[in-house]
Amino acid sequence: MMLDVKDLRVYFYTRNGVVHAVDGINFGIKKGETLGIVGESGCGKTTTGMAIMNMISRPGKIAGGSISIDGREISSLTETAMRKEIRWKKVSMVFQGAMNCLTPTYTVGKQMVETIVYHTRMEEEEALEIAKKYLAHVGLKEDVVRRYPHELSGGMKQRVVIATALLLEPELVICDEPTTALDVIVQAQIINLLKRLKKELNLSYIFITHDLSIEAEVADRLVVMYAGKIVELGTNEHIYGKEPMHPYTQKLLASTPRLREKVDELDFIPGTPPDLLNPPSGCRFHPRCPYAFDRCREEEPDLIEIEEGHRVACWRVR
Repeated sequence: MMLDVKDLRVYFYTRNGVVHAVDGINFGIKKGETLGIVGESGCGKTTTGMAIMNMISRPGKIAGGSISIDGREISSLTETAMRKEIRWKKVSMVFQGAMNCLTPTYTVGKQMVETIVYHTRMEEEEALEIAKKYLAHVGLKEDVVRRYPHELSGGMKQRVVIATALLLEPELVICDEPTTALDVIVQAQIINLLKRLKKELNLSYIFITHDLSIEAEVADRLVVMYAGKIVELGTNEHIYGKEPMHPYTQKLLASTPRLREKVDELDFIPGTPPDLLNPPSGCRFHPRCPYAFDRCREEEPDLIEIEEGHRVACWRVR
């Protein structure tokens, strides 16, 4: 595995108690693979990505588990070691909301050059040429380096953020909602761009989104998260081609419009996600699950393999 995450726990220590944002998850990624992470807001998707980057801010911290890239444990590295050896060189991130990532008073070129110089101490002239090279990779002209973020469209800003993530040729790119707030035409352009870059640069992706239809297009395998836990993990064929096994995954798919299937009425998930200060006992989905029985309320199910490459945390599949 290029990336191996074992029993990862990320907690936020607040005045009101400990928020179990990510609570004991396990997954891996192979070279050249795209792993999708889906789930409702607050389920731990972005926190997982930030933990892999070792960028959890206070009052949060990685409370347990391990994160290995190419066999090297990185969760305990110092900030200096992460910056010099791992971040942007081995793994980088396309953060959610391009406008929030770009400083409005800096030109695109200045921001990209600053990223390269900060991580490598390269001369600015050489760094600028690298910036132009990767702007070309994402379909932008080199004169974009002289423009400010407010002079660019939403799609152009997103391309700049993707180009910035590629500057130091990482093996793994974490894409956190890269198409949020873009119209459907620009969304399709960005998705096609990411797929092309994956082939050209031999990239691996973690693709974080709440949109199952997008994951069907880009992901090789899918992680379904709920309340800080992984409830189902499988290939696209397991999740989309066959009947998914976890009730939460079934509900998510049933609430997604289908292009080639006539659906009289979309389904929905009653209730709201649990408070992670005081998560429910047993299976965390049981208060909203239509199939819950006594064991679901009392015992937490393990994520077990029900067929090769397909794992589910649900008492109904035992």
